[in-house]
Amino acid sequence: MHEIGVSVIWLSLQVTIVALASTLLYRLVRLRGPRLRSLVISSSMLVALALAALAFSPWPRWGSEYAQQAISNDSQLTTMTTGDKKTTIAVDSPTLKADAIQFESVWSSAWGGFKEGLKKPQPVANQPEPRGWPAIIGFLFLAGMSLGLIRLIVGYLLLKREVQHSTLLDGTAAQELLDGLAMEHLNHSTIRLRETKHLATAAVVGWWYPVILLPHTWRTWSTDQLRAVLTHELSHVYQRDFLSNLYAEISRSIYFYHPLMHWLVARLRLEQELAADAAAAESTGG
Repeated sequence: MHEIGVSVIWLSLQVTIVALASTLLYRLVRLRGPRLRSLVISSSMLVALALAALAFSPWPRWGSEYAQQAISNDSQLTTMTTGDKKTTIAVDSPTLKADAIQFESVWSSAWGGFKEGLKKPQPVANQPEPRGWPAIIGFLFLAGMSLGLIRLIVGYLLLKREVQHSTLLDGTAAQELLDGLAMEHLNHSTIRLRETKHLATAAVVGWWYPVILLPHTWRTWSTDQLRAVLTHELSHVYQRDFLSNLYAEISRSIYFYHPLMHWLVARLRLEQELAADAAAAESTGG
């Protein structure tokens, strides 16, 4: 737990730099349109996820200490040059070893460090775990991250259940209009359209096989209203907004303690909606 706390502190510093850089870049491109602004924020979410994966992965720190351990343990190294050949001799405390070994290359040292990093240290019997504020931070981090991920998983399962209990709209005027709009965008993939009684607005679910959910009141809409709503949702599908929202929510669950991450995720949703509204307005003549 102590090591996790130290990793969280270091990770917080790294993600703060990424979030500040993303915020600055977001301000610089504020006049370039919502799609570019959402791309900037979603890219920073991916970088934040990559930092978390690297911070808690078993990969080693390929530093000099691992290279030295790969060559010799508990020994001092002396470098000798004979002609064009560089060798190292291990010198132990009372006596000098006569055998010289070839100096390892950078790649072999890195591989040795990799194998050492994958080895988990065995706990020493009757040795208490170090306590203090890093251990408390590690415990709070694991608890908060677990709650956030559980909330995200439960929400996804409920949304999937809602899709399963919805009604397929094949052969309806809405599905025909949706197919026509998809052909206008040169998209030949089939996007399923379904009706639900538990949503007040339309929504997109999934990214590999996307589904557009319509509320049961869609039958009272005019053709222009239906066209605007479907174009809005198609924009979310083509921009892969469901996927970007998914890894943004994962990032927010990991960095639940970071206010900048909450702000960036909220701005991401806003920019996605602005981009979809612009597409809907264009399809209906402004």
